[in-house]
Amino acid sequence: MESETANPSPKIVGLMQALGIALYVSAFASVPTFAERFALLRDFDPGLPFGPILFLLAFIISATICSSLMFGYPLFLLVRGEREKAFRIVLWSIAWLAATFSLFFSVALLVTS
Repeated sequence: MESETANPSPKIVGLMQALGIALYVSAFASVPTFAERFALLRDFDPGLPFGPILFLLAFIISATICSSLMFGYPLFLLVRGEREKAFRIVLWSIAWLAATFSLFFSVALLVTS
């Protein structure tokens, strides 16, 4: 008999993936605050074309990390032939991300009012 930790349910895997993405996005969103302080202290302004290039590269790296967190394990399951479980994990991840978004949005409304 396999333990529950060896074969977690799609609901739990989706929750862990959504929390991982939320944690990553929170950390990534904090970077501009610190970067702005650093830039002001150093009188740093990348200007054209470097500003947009840096933004787009950061965006692409971030999208790659988030998609790896979201679809890495389901893709592994799909390759192993566990199609239904992979699909359920993706659906649960989307549901948990929507719940996380709602939570952050509600907190933002409470804090700013």
